[in-house]
Amino acid sequence: MPYKHITINEREKIAIMLAEGKKQKEIAFELSRHKSTISREIQRNKGKTGYRILKAQRNANKRRKESKYPYKMIDSVINAYVKSTLCLYWSSVKALNRHGELPCHTLTVDRGKEFAAHAQLEKKLQCNVYFAKPYQAWQRGLNENTNGLLRQFLPKGTDFSKIEFLVA
Repeated sequence: MPYKHITINEREKIAIMLAEGKKQKEIAFELSRHKSTISREIQRNKGKTGYRILKAQRNANKRRKESKYPYKMIDSVINAYVKSTLCLYWSSVKALNRHGELPCHTLTVDRGKEFAAHAQLEKKLQCNVYFAKPYQAWQRGLNENTNGLLRQFLPKGTDFSKIEFLVA
């Protein structure tokens, strides 16, 4: 069952059922929620006089607002440039680099033989190359993204030594 946030109506029901002396397990059943969800909600939002509906809603709104990422593309010139280059299948990182705004300091790659010459790569790109641990793909997000972009044009198994690349 997908997670959904507790609503103000559910908070009112929690307060009413607590005032009636209902147990958290009964409240959870009534609201079709897990008992730990109800327990956390009550513990997080109780005051000296018990569960506080308005405090709970204010806290929830605040947590929700703080959880959102700030906009990274507020500069209209960079925003327009990135959007125009995405249609050329450039990644936004490449687009921002061409505009120097986001220099590349490190590169994390997998342990494939294609990176045997990583020292030359470090020198050419002027950045440090790191190797991800085996079976930990999240350590090499740029590598996975680049693979996806390459597969749009070059099928898996393509011999890259036979392809001439244009370096900007």
